[in-house]
Amino acid sequence: MTNNIINQKLLNLIDFSSKIVNTRYENTADYKDGSSFLYSQSMLSEYDEDFEYVQKKIKSTSFELIFKNPLKSSLPPISDSKLLNLFLEIGKKGDKTPKLADSITINKHNLDVLKTIFGDNDHKLNIDESLSFNDPIIAEKLIYDYDNYLSKYWKPWSQKTEQRNLYLKFYKSLVNLNRDLDSNLSDDKRVNDLSLGMGMLSFTQAGQTFQYPIFTSSLDFAFNKDNNNDVIFTSRGMLDWRIELSRFLNTDSSVYKKIIKTLDNENLLDFSISSWFSNKNSEKLQKILSYNLNLKSLKVEDDWYIFSRSKNYSIISEDLHKFRDQLVKNKSLMLPSPLISLLSEPDEISGLNINNQKLSNTVFHLPSNNEQNRIITTLNENDAVVVKGPPGTGKTHTIANLICHFLNQGKKVLVTSAKDSSLSVIKSMLPQNLRNLIVSPFKDGDGSTVNKTIENLLLKLQTFNLDEVKKEVLDLESSINTVSKKIENIDKDLKRWALINSDQFSIDGHNVYPYEAALDASEYITKYKFEILDELGINEKFAPQFNNKQIQFFKNFIIKNPDFKKFIFSEVPNPKRFPDSHLLVIAHEQIQKFNAMSTELKKFEIPWPQEISANFLLEASKLVNKIKTTRKNWSHLFVTKLPWSESVVSKIRMNSYNELFDELDQLGAELEEQSEKRSSFISRPVSVPEPALLDNKFFEIVQNLSKGKKPSFFLSSDLKSWLSLCRISGFTPDDDSEWNYVKEFISMQRKRRELVTRWNSLAVEIGFHSVYSVDGGGQLSAESQYELYKSIKLFGNDQQEILSLASELFPSWSKLTHISHKPSVLDELMYALDYHLSHSSISKSLNWLESFKSELSECTPLTDHMISFINTKLGDTSTDTKTVINEWTLLKNEIEKINTKKEEIQECKEILNLINNSGAKNFTSNLQEFNVNEIDNILPDNFLQIWRIKRILSFLKLVDSFEDIQNLIRNRHELENKLFTLNAEISEKNVTVFLSKNMTSRVRSSLQSYVNSINKLDSLVDDKNISRIRHDAKTASEIAFQALPCWIMSHQRVSETLPAIFGHFDVVIVDEASQSDISSLPVILRGQKIVIVGDDKQVSPSSLGIDESRILKLSHQYLQDQVEIFKPYFMPDRSLYDLASVVFSKTSIYLKEHFRSVPPVINFSRKYFYNNELKPLRVLNHNSIYKEPLVDVYVNNGIRSGDKNIGECEFIINSIKKIIDDEKFKHSTIGVVSLLNISQSDFIWSQILEHIGPEKILQHQIIASDASGFQGRQKDIVFISMVTSSGKMSLSASPQKIEQQFNVALSRARDKVFLVRSFKFDDLEREDLLRRSLIDHFSNYNRDNFSKDKNQSASMSSFKSEFSQFLKDRGYYVLIDYEIGNFKVDFVVQNPLNSAQLVIECDGADREFSNLWSVRMSRHRLLERMGWNIFRFFASSYYLNKDNIKSSVLQKLDELRIYPTNDKKIIGPVISDKIEYKSNIKDSKHKLTIVA
Repeated sequence: MTNNIINQKLLNLIDFSSKIVNTRYENTADYKDGSSFLYSQSMLSEYDEDFEYVQKKIKSTSFELIFKNPLKSSLPPISDSKLLNLFLEIGKKGDKTPKLADSITINKHNLDVLKTIFGDNDHKLNIDESLSFNDPIIAEKLIYDYDNYLSKYWKPWSQKTEQRNLYLKFYKSLVNLNRDLDSNLSDDKRVNDLSLGMGMLSFTQAGQTFQYPIFTSSLDFAFNKDNNNDVIFTSRGMLDWRIELSRFLNTDSSVYKKIIKTLDNENLLDFSISSWFSNKNSEKLQKILSYNLNLKSLKVEDDWYIFSRSKNYSIISEDLHKFRDQLVKNKSLMLPSPLISLLSEPDEISGLNINNQKLSNTVFHLPSNNEQNRIITTLNENDAVVVKGPPGTGKTHTIANLICHFLNQGKKVLVTSAKDSSLSVIKSMLPQNLRNLIVSPFKDGDGSTVNKTIENLLLKLQTFNLDEVKKEVLDLESSINTVSKKIENIDKDLKRWALINSDQFSIDGHNVYPYEAALDASEYITKYKFEILDELGINEKFAPQFNNKQIQFFKNFIIKNPDFKKFIFSEVPNPKRFPDSHLLVIAHEQIQKFNAMSTELKKFEIPWPQEISANFLLEASKLVNKIKTTRKNWSHLFVTKLPWSESVVSKIRMNSYNELFDELDQLGAELEEQSEKRSSFISRPVSVPEPALLDNKFFEIVQNLSKGKKPSFFLSSDLKSWLSLCRISGFTPDDDSEWNYVKEFISMQRKRRELVTRWNSLAVEIGFHSVYSVDGGGQLSAESQYELYKSIKLFGNDQQEILSLASELFPSWSKLTHISHKPSVLDELMYALDYHLSHSSISKSLNWLESFKSELSECTPLTDHMISFINTKLGDTSTDTKTVINEWTLLKNEIEKINTKKEEIQECKEILNLINNSGAKNFTSNLQEFNVNEIDNILPDNFLQIWRIKRILSFLKLVDSFEDIQNLIRNRHELENKLFTLNAEISEKNVTVFLSKNMTSRVRSSLQSYVNSINKLDSLVDDKNISRIRHDAKTASEIAFQALPCWIMSHQRVSETLPAIFGHFDVVIVDEASQSDISSLPVILRGQKIVIVGDDKQVSPSSLGIDESRILKLSHQYLQDQVEIFKPYFMPDRSLYDLASVVFSKTSIYLKEHFRSVPPVINFSRKYFYNNELKPLRVLNHNSIYKEPLVDVYVNNGIRSGDKNIGECEFIINSIKKIIDDEKFKHSTIGVVSLLNISQSDFIWSQILEHIGPEKILQHQIIASDASGFQGRQKDIVFISMVTSSGKMSLSASPQKIEQQFNVALSRARDKVFLVRSFKFDDLEREDLLRRSLIDHFSNYNRDNFSKDKNQSASMSSFKSEFSQFLKDRGYYVLIDYEIGNFKVDFVVQNPLNSAQLVIECDGADREFSNLWSVRMSRHRLLERMGWNIFRFFASSYYLNKDNIKSSVLQKLDELRIYPTNDKKIIGPVISDKIEYKSNIKDSKHKLTIVA
């Protein structure tokens, strides 16, 4: 479809919508038509200037009037005269002047006061006697005090009280205004807007009265609940003035245009309130209008007015025209996708996706469900999402989550509805840091005006550091990922535990369910004392390798041979393995000798090893050889006197001068090289004059001669002389080879002199001696010093190696550090090593004895005596050889005796080994300790069965997840809350980041310009520049407003406030869309994508008041080219939700979880209107303060008179009074809904104002309205007045409207509904299924839903029966298999004295559980979102450890303050109640009988 066709369709649709809007708009010329409230500046003069209840703040751009709550009155003043207070008579209300009593009776309370006044002697003061005013002394004192009291205290207080009482009536009108503005949509002519008016114009023409302010500006109104319910009137944004002359003049007329031009020339179109009066604008206006209208009777009052009026649809019409103008001017305008879908045939847009890429994640700051996640995913792929939200399904919660997510994505969001009351709660559900950036309704005094939001935004941007915030975002993303991963891991752990505790496990080839195995095992636990302490398993490793026959053999042997029991548990030694007496005597003598030597050596301080092992002996031998070699190699150093200090020598040994010694080693290598060269000249010596050796010119000549070049003739005499004196072996060099030999000699000599210089330089640093020549003689020559240095260095290395080896052998020897410099210590070390090595000579004997003792240790207890004999007698110097032989022989004979039962003992050993190998090591070991008489208890005849049970118990204990489950669930809940907090934080950061990145300099400048202009306007003292500055502010606002990320406001305010820009918002969310009609088109035009939230089963728009023929004519004129199947849904009696459900039928999402009402309240709507698809998730606490949630009230003699039923009203008022007077209902909210029309609710409301009063109305948030006005609200208690009575049963609306009204009315209450009717069930026609079903629901709910045996059904599992009985025996009120939504929970325990409740779930108590785990955990999350406390455990854990789980449950109940009760009257599932109320009202004029 071409753009031109689409554009033309849209133009026609805009025109149609505009015409429908204008048809609804009645151009009233008298402000009193449709107005229920009027207040003016002159009314303020009724109060003193210091009247405490009124505050006024008026600026050029704003108007604010605050009316304080007057409901708490002050008591009459007390006199400072004690005597006067005794005689003073003040009425209860304080509305009459106090009088003096003629006399008072003296009593014990006033006697002490009188004594302080008169003393003890002035009067006789006796109790019960009278004290007369006529007493002269008393009269004189009283008259003076009385006159002073009246003038000083009473009269000022009385005047203020009189003003307060007058003001109280006005405050009551404010309560009424709040109801009018906030609750009604069923009649568009009714009050739902508030305005400030200036220049009240009044005149009469042709018998018609015109009375209306010439200038108006919209006002916001709120009861500030956070501030004592003070009432605030405040201007909406900048104080813009709207000219209202069109109410009696055609805007196209020349008179109208002339008046406007004159007003503009006189600067009367733009003004401040203060300058209006100072410039006498009223007089100027009166002259201009009188002249142009030729009306002498015309008056313009010099006052401002606050007045209520019906909805001003012209604002929406003007907004539509702005969009139309854009469309006409720009044919190629890019339209948002939802609009294209709205104007195109369904098959033309099939499969159209704006963005195929799904969101990577959702950022919700509140708990969410699958439907909320689906909204995000669906909108990501489509133009729009239609969300069906039946009553109480969390629409506001969902919208709050969507806002947070979209803002986190950097999107601009508009949330709108037909009325502000639907939107007022949304902002409070958003993260705190986001609220300052959101423009929201001024409801309850907590809304954010545009000006305030822009100031907040500028402040944030001024203090904003992009790099820092980006880093914070990255940190938050990391934290979110970490927390999400932890939650994911917890879910995996929970699932793993679930599978372990529910899936079958195999034992000995049989499959068993854990809970069944635990149940069986629990029975054995109570019957038998388990002696098997080992933790056995269920795998093959722990299968019994023994049989009953073997167990019986073992028992019989023990019983018959009790003395031999101890030999079963040890080895019986072989006598042939015993050494003979001769070997034992040799070992005895060797050990004696060595022990004596050891005793002697311990007198000396020699090193001892930690242990003498084979490795020690090997290393000790190496050390001995090393010490001997070192002494041999370096013994000369011990007798040589060293030429250097001890410090220098020590440093050489320790290699302390690392760098200097490296240099010395390099120099020494060169010394050795030159020494070798010098030796080559010994056999063929060379002589050269000493001075010539260092002469460079001489050396150059010798070099030339070595190359065959002859010297110059011009040589100096020295050079000639030196050349002539050169000799080789006494002969003059003859040829170039001999001169080359001379050259090598000179080079060698020169090099040696260089080495001398380097040596002397290094020797100073190290501490060596300087030399004159390299080969100087003696020990101090460079060569000899270097050779000595090398010897000491090598000796030091050997000493370090000795020290290292000694440290390993004797790490704790105190003399280790002296080895390198004290030869005596080295001698001690050698002595110790020799001793320890000598010990090895007897090691064979010792090793043999140790091996033999090791064999004995594994044998019978008798061998303990043998081991003791070896340890104490062998080697003992006091034991002779004969004794050793005798004792040893006796021990051997005893061992031979034991061997006679060796085969039976061995059989028992093998049986024990089988038990041990089956996994019962501890059990086998403990068998040695048992008493023979207890053998039947320890090894009963069914030992194999007990073994199996023990294996199962060990497995169940291993997989017992009770503590783990509790910790995992608690940790997950904490992590989920942390995740919500992190999501809220990152959303706020990302909003700021996106704003900063996407905000152009033009937008930023416009924001600042707007704020500057507003501030400038507020500081003006006259109107000289107000028009220009206001124009600047408006110009800046058109751009500045685009920067604000989120707006929450009604459709009318959208049109009134926001610039008309197609697709201005990334996402538009329409709440309560079933109450919006085609007049909401401007909000759709502003959205790139839209989310429509509503319900076709709730009240939809009405075309009441619009001529049907007019609608058909407009439809024929403007809708002919629209999509045929969409066309009917553009009609004014169809809702935006209806339209969207058809256009975007593929993207519909159904919210089914119901959070608001207890099941009995919502179940009628659930069944009758929603085909049982709703899931009520609240649980009815049968013992709550609301008792029966359904109350069926029959008003006997209740009569419908017109559209009213005064009898029903009387019952409702009396019932409300009874409720509000009951302390336990002090926090309950109350609502009244009329099921017929607004007349009945208006009448009830008037009686509430009269008999209940503002204080209680505000405390209990009482409201009375029809179903339309109540939509979007909820109250704790709701009264439904059905109005109709016997013989007057007709309902005027269509069946669909009636069902919608009933559905809304019946779904408003959270806890209790009074259905108030004046007819009987038999008065209804059979065809009247709706009302018949409703009466039946209220009358028979107990019968249908709570049979006596419901909670004690025969099919109840043994576990549930046992566990519920356990709780009941302790006095708890328990509901079993309780239904929540479309599922059941195992138990709900309720507190009969408060609303505390606990869900208890036992998992894995059936064979299908493993398939249900994900379902049960989804339920768990859902219950957590609703604020439920949940305690869960596995059945296997319960049977394994009942006491622990029961104790934990009781502890949890105690934590939640859920206490047992023995009062059976409190407990009982009574859901509905019946009341018959006798009304004495005969007709509509009869007054209500109100019970005091």
